[in-house]
Amino acid sequence: MKCLKCNGKMRVTDSREKAHNVIRRRYECNKCKARITTVESIYINLSIDFIANKIKQISQHHIEEMDIEIKQKIKNILKQVNLQK
Repeated sequence: MKCLKCNGKMRVTDSREKAHNVIRRRYECNKCKARITTVESIYINLSIDFIANKIKQISQHHIEEMDIEIKQKIKNILKQVNLQK
């Protein structure tokens, strides 16, 4: 991270977990000794559309795999019928 005042390199001087998925970090500039604090949190946003699309993709893949298996079984049955004639 770069210093907002002098553009120098900053280092973490303190890092603490405040609450569930929230981290507070203190930074100090190596050059001008300015300090800043950041509060970092994890934000998870899964839209319904995103989830629905993933389910469709998984379902489509599963259906395609089933199609391959069914086609193979049909071929095997036809081979057996032709062998019996």
